[in-house]
Parts: sequence; C-alpha cells; structure tokens
Amino acid sequence: MSRRRFYFTQQNWLAGCLVGAFVCLVGAVFLLFCLSILVRGNASRKWGFTLGTLSQITRTKHGSGIESVRYVYHFGTNRFESTRTDFGLAKSRANGVLLGKRVGDSVLVYFDPESPGKSVLIRGPDQNVKIMCGISALVCVLGIVVFVLAARTGGIAR
Repeated sequence: MSRRRFYFTQQNWLAGCLVGAFVCLVGAVFLLFCLSILVRGNASRKWGFTLGTLSQITRTKHGSGIESVRYVYHFGTNRFESTRTDFGLAKSRANGVLLGKRVGDSVLVYFDPESPGKSVLIRGPDQNVKIMCGISALVCVLGIVVFVLAARTGGIAR
C-alpha cells in the first residue's frame, strides 16, 4: 500500500493560499476580540465598587438562567445605568450572582473610577475567554500553515 502525499497543484494552489489567508484572518480577528475582553476584564479587578439596584431582570424561558439585566448605581452626584454583567462570552457567571434576586434588590456594582459609566457585576475575565483566545490562536496558526504550504508549492505540478 503506497502512501500518497498531498500537494497543491497548479489548479488549486491559489485557492489554498486564499483559504489559508481567510482562516488566518478569521482567527486573528476573533483572537483580537478575545484579547480585548481579557484586557478589560483584568483591568476591572482594580475598579471601585458601590451598591446598585436592579431595575430590570429577564430570565430565560425555563427560569433557570438570566437573559438580560439592567441596574442603576450612583457615583458622586451622578446616576448611571448599565446592562453589562461581566467580561465574558456568556451570562453563565451572572446566574450565580443574580440567583434569587428581584427587581429592586441591591447588587454590588464594580465601576471604573476614571470612567464611572463603565461597570460590571462580576470583576475579572471569564475563564472561557482564555480558552477562546487559545482556540483562536490555533485557528490563526492553522491558516498560516495552509497558506505557507500552498505558497511553497507555488503551483508546481508534481
């Protein structure tokens, strides 16, 4: 049984380069998105806190999770309103903090003292963001590998 090696041919080397570049670009864009969430989440660990009030809470149809939340808080003489629960890709961490909470209940709000309009209910980035950064980096590397393999053959028929 002979082993066949895959080579890019004259017909498909350009397509291979384009696919590799596209996969790398998609991975890079998602990696930058995840890294921005990671950086902002890490910065939120140093934020101040205050008590806020839940003004709206929407649960999932099953009632076991949080679909959306809105809360109000004050800093100095200014009143702020926000819907951000955390720096993550899903609202799963918010479920634990908001379990049993109702409209009008108090919540601990973490806010950026330099820009008090930025706030979260949970400091720090979600662990899933770190995993998604790794997956995005792997997708980017895969795109580079496909691009390089296609480009190296340069359309040479074998």
